[in-house]
Amino acid sequence: MRINFSSEDIIRNRNYADLLEYGDFVAEYLEIDVDGVEDLDVPIDGFTAVGEWRRYTEDGHISAPGILTITQAEFENAPSYRDVLEGRVTAGRIFNCGWLDWTIEEDEHV
Repeated sequence: MRINFSSEDIIRNRNYADLLEYGDFVAEYLEIDVDGVEDLDVPIDGFTAVGEWRRYTEDGHISAPGILTITQAEFENAPSYRDVLEGRVTAGRIFNCGWLDWTIEEDEHV
């Protein structure tokens, strides 16, 4: 399921992440896989962000479409899959949770 960032999320930079030595990431939208989730009331445990990955090298600035996958998320009062389906949680809230495990790669499909 695709979740777009609200105007307020973007104004408040809730779609931005500083990845330290891996650069910066500006998310355009989130993808949450609800297919196969048997109990919609369980907390979200991961998601994928699609956006722009900005890296800095010795040769300068590189910007490319990127996919940031959070495989283990940590929330205070975690939203459930049902909350997502019913529109009760924003992309900004999801994106700004704690990331216990994540990966990033260039989006080859753009």
